[in-house]
Amino acid sequence: AMSIQGDGNVFNVTDGAEVNVIKNTQVYKTTASAPAVRMDGKDNHININTGGQFNLRNTGSYEPNDGLGSSGNQGLLFTGGNGAVFNLKDAGSSAEIRADYGPALVSTGSSKITAGEGTIFKMYGKTKSRAGAVFNTAKSEITIDRPLFFDFRNDRNYGAYGYIFKATAESTFT
Repeated sequence: AMSIQGDGNVFNVTDGAEVNVIKNTQVYKTTASAPAVRMDGKDNHININTGGQFNLRNTGSYEPNDGLGSSGNQGLLFTGGNGAVFNLKDAGSSAEIRADYGPALVSTGSSKITAGEGTIFKMYGKTKSRAGAVFNTAKSEITIDRPLFFDFRNDRNYGAYGYIFKATAESTFT
């Protein structure tokens, strides 16, 4: 797992680099519900471009969770302020975020999530409730602009299937 704390942090995956973050819980533990990557503070950014590949997986606590709070089996958690940015751009760049028992991405403050032309963008989660979502955000601007491929999936498989997006009314998706 990885925790980045403070305001204005920038995490770049560029120039064909490949970054794999795997938080693997080998046995059933309810205390293993921390996110794989936590960015705690305002104006924190993750940029994947120029052929960069970002792969993140959280096997979690083996109990589905909706990702509320700091230990919700999240793949990626932006918390502690507004201005979170997840920016995937340039053909050949890719991001896959998989949370086996929670949401793929949670942002507790405002955020911008972008997947540009020619990118590959995959987000997978498994939430506890139907109202849980793969993208669970406060006010968000989500832009998907002609990616080569995108796949968003909530693998909740009991009762009604779970949501893909959950955001406030001020949010946009284009």
